[in-house]
Amino acid sequence: MAAVLRTDAVTEFTKKVLLQRMEQNQIALAFFTIDEFNLLSLVCDLLLAQDSTQRICNPAIDIERHLSKNDADGWRYDSMPADRLAYKNGLQGIEESAHIK
Repeated sequence: MAAVLRTDAVTEFTKKVLLQRMEQNQIALAFFTIDEFNLLSLVCDLLLAQDSTQRICNPAIDIERHLSKNDADGWRYDSMPADRLAYKNGLQGIEESAHIK
């Protein structure tokens, strides 16, 4: 991606936005542990088919911000766990599955 940013293939405004997003990799965590945040970031990378060493954006940052404020912008069925619990349980499940032999 960095090579594309050095070409005329994208506008100056787009370059600026993408560079800002690439620099947003470090944030102060208020909800996730560092291990949970790193795992969520890797899951987001896989979903976006991007390389974690040259991230264009990291949705985990926005997820962290929303969950740290207990702010959900969607809906869920009453029988489903709250977003905060769902993310924690989901990440724990991924972690546990990774250690199954």
